[in-house]
Amino acid sequence: MKHILSILKEDFETIPFHNFRIILNRKMELKYGGTCSDKTLFLKQKLDLLGIKSNLHSAKINGNEIHRLLKIDIKNESYFLDVGLGWPLMYPISLKENMSFNFFGLNFKTVIKKKELTLYKQNKGVYTISYKTKIENQNQERVKKQINDRFINTELYPFKDSIRFSKVVNNEFYFLKGSVLSYSKKGKFKSKIINSQKEFVSLFENIFKFNVDLAVEVAKKTDICKF
Repeated sequence: MKHILSILKEDFETIPFHNFRIILNRKMELKYGGTCSDKTLFLKQKLDLLGIKSNLHSAKINGNEIHRLLKIDIKNESYFLDVGLGWPLMYPISLKENMSFNFFGLNFKTVIKKKELTLYKQNKGVYTISYKTKIENQNQERVKKQINDRFINTELYPFKDSIRFSKVVNNEFYFLKGSVLSYSKKGKFKSKIINSQKEFVSLFENIFKFNVDLAVEVAKKTDICKF
């Protein structure tokens, strides 16, 4: 388990979640991150190299099967690994019992009922559903086809017209949604508006340490700032 925890931690610290590929309609290397499918595929590649078997899995968000994660076995028990939700789930999700956990001031819980797992995220004191999925193994070719076809109908994605970028940096979590930067600070969650190109460039240059030119190109195609 400790090895898996270190792998998850490294993933959230080095591989960002973002929707740049969707906005630009451009292929990018998996190591530069992306949406749930991109991050999940990259993690699977890494686990394969380490000799850790994993299976691709899909989950439903708002009734649409558009979320991707991995299913693995640890000491004869099954778990989900979810690195692509945008929010940091830095612990394997048990498929045997309900869980509740907190990361960077964000609360999550799972409910397992009739062989279906529902993940909830707390927002302003209220838990809302993030996704649902059956816990039995899924047909791998079917999931791979879902991944390959994921950009055919981008209308299903709730963030296709607004920038999304998140990453764990120096043991704190940062999530840019449109022009709003939410971030953790000593266990508390705060937010601020990014309202200038200077602030935007500084964020990607000094905090995210990501390709600034690419980030600005994406920003100009969305409603984040009037650069």
